[in-house]
Amino acid sequence: MNARTLILLTTLAFSTPALAAESGAQPLNPHLKHHAWQLGTWMAKGGNGNHWVISFASALDGNAILLDGRQIDPRGATVGSVHAVRSYDPARKALVTQFKAADTEPAWHNVGTIKPGVTSFRRTTVDEEGQIQTHLTVDKEIDAETYHNFGVTVDAGGNATSRDPWEHRRVTRIVRAIDHVRGNAEAYVLNLAANPYQFRPEQWAASDLEMVVPLLSHAIHSHPNNARLRSARAKIHLLLNQWELAAKDYLKFSELDEKGFNDGHHASLTWMDGAAAQAQTGDIPAYQTYVARMLNRFGGSLNLMTVERIAKSALFFEPAKVDLRKAGVLADRSLKFEWPHARFVKGLVEFRSGRLASAAGFVDECLSRAPKQQPFLSIQANFLGALIAKAQGNEGKRQSHQAKAERSMKDRAYGWFHNKVICEALLKESKGGR
Repeated sequence: MNARTLILLTTLAFSTPALAAESGAQPLNPHLKHHAWQLGTWMAKGGNGNHWVISFASALDGNAILLDGRQIDPRGATVGSVHAVRSYDPARKALVTQFKAADTEPAWHNVGTIKPGVTSFRRTTVDEEGQIQTHLTVDKEIDAETYHNFGVTVDAGGNATSRDPWEHRRVTRIVRAIDHVRGNAEAYVLNLAANPYQFRPEQWAASDLEMVVPLLSHAIHSHPNNARLRSARAKIHLLLNQWELAAKDYLKFSELDEKGFNDGHHASLTWMDGAAAQAQTGDIPAYQTYVARMLNRFGGSLNLMTVERIAKSALFFEPAKVDLRKAGVLADRSLKFEWPHARFVKGLVEFRSGRLASAAGFVDECLSRAPKQQPFLSIQANFLGALIAKAQGNEGKRQSHQAKAERSMKDRAYGWFHNKVICEALLKESKGGR
């Protein structure tokens, strides 16, 4: 390897990660072609509970591979990093990887070989007693989404010490999805499934969900005021049934997004899930804070579907004290859209305001128009009808509404998380005080 090439490769090794991302599509030369399977971004969990994220990308017209790695702790903070460039040295007839671990450490290198699905490298060091140690590492491809990293250290006496292999999972598409969310004002959750806004865990691989959290935490640590990243991680926590963590992220999201301008489909669904998460944990002060921000944010919206959703999310959780006037304005606005959902929400406002006869009328209108393909709406309307009838002292009507709601709710699978929580909250309220 001549001096000019060495200087160029060393410069590349210490370049920014963005350079690696931009150069990732370059085909590799014949000496590196068996390394193609490893191009992309991978993540492994170390023995200390931290995660290593490492990217491999081609550079210099496929004559080099850039390595960029970082160790992140459970908070998402970077606690270690490594940058390197890998190339073929014709003088040694071997692969050479030139590393720079950190600003305070000297550069170092290892020498290795590459075969289909396997790369192996060797490095020698001197321990504190002046004895030479040899470090061997092997990356072995398991399948298209997984490789194992093995490590063995041999001391001067020939004694070998090995560690458990680290399993690396490919996270290239997850990293790209996170970057999309971070920079796109229209995105509120990760697009890793056919419909990522729906509460259907079977659309997601469990291993994907487990890998997403530390990557999102790292992104949030780097961009703490990005509301979209918060809502994305909150949604993942929902899919993992981690209610408290989801509620905490949604509450922070509501603070960051309160002055947002987007009042479209995805924005309203995300805010609905956030309200439902606060109710799911039973944290009344948090729910009230969240709803106050939500009503302020969407108070001027003219999107009729959005204002119906926001009003419903502000009113379904009975223990909370919310601004009925603001919620009522949105409910009235939603009535301009001739659909049963708006009738239910208006009935909910009337009930919370003590106008029982009016509330009962809107419930009847809702039930007469409710589409069969949306059974959750009939469930919610029947629970509301039971609450109204109980307040009116009409036990027969209460029992009729209650039975219909509970019968339809039994073994029900919900497409949306917030609908599940709203049904359960109204069920609990309808059974209270009996």
